[in-house]
Amino acid sequence: MILIKLLAVITLLTGFPDTVSNQINTYFAEALKGYDSYTVDPVNLPESTVSVKFLSSEFDKEKKIISIPAEVKLESGKEVKTFLSFRLKLFRKVLIAGATIEKNSELKPANVIMGVTEVNTGNRKALYSYSDIENSIATKKFVPGEVLCQDYIEKAPVIKAGDRVRASLVSGNTVISFDAISRQDGRENEIIRVITSDKKLFKVKVINATNVSVAE
Repeated sequence: MILIKLLAVITLLTGFPDTVSNQINTYFAEALKGYDSYTVDPVNLPESTVSVKFLSSEFDKEKKIISIPAEVKLESGKEVKTFLSFRLKLFRKVLIAGATIEKNSELKPANVIMGVTEVNTGNRKALYSYSDIENSIATKKFVPGEVLCQDYIEKAPVIKAGDRVRASLVSGNTVISFDAISRQDGRENEIIRVITSDKKLFKVKVINATNVSVAE
């Protein structure tokens, strides 16, 4: 994968009056706050346009070509309501594998870097902060330079099979606690099975790394 360096904001509007360029630049500068950079290329803007007024601030940022309702004023003085289309590329700082990350391995900041890449590709959900990978593991192998995606990240188990846990059973106004051994890995709020020293099995809800609550 080729990483794209941070770009200046570019609106490709050669041949149009400065007024039109300023109106379009102002619109997209407001609409695309939060992105590190972007490029905008008009598809069907009439050559005789002297003024543009956008009629909506909303458009699908996942698409490569977008259409926005607008009122266009032409050199003849005629005003036309139409849909203006633009080719759009959006760039943001995202988390990228800085080294090979094996499937089912823990995601660590030491193996992850920040880089700028195009994000409106429509086929992935990138991660934008190191906090997004806290206590998480990869569900696929990532190679160096590959963008980390939500679809291939999941929270790491806080309890592993074989861990000793403290189980609580609520009975009326009484709480009964006992030690048990986990029979499987479990994440917070997941249901897993544990076994006691006298071989009794319980389904429990994971509270944290050491505590569970009997679910039935």
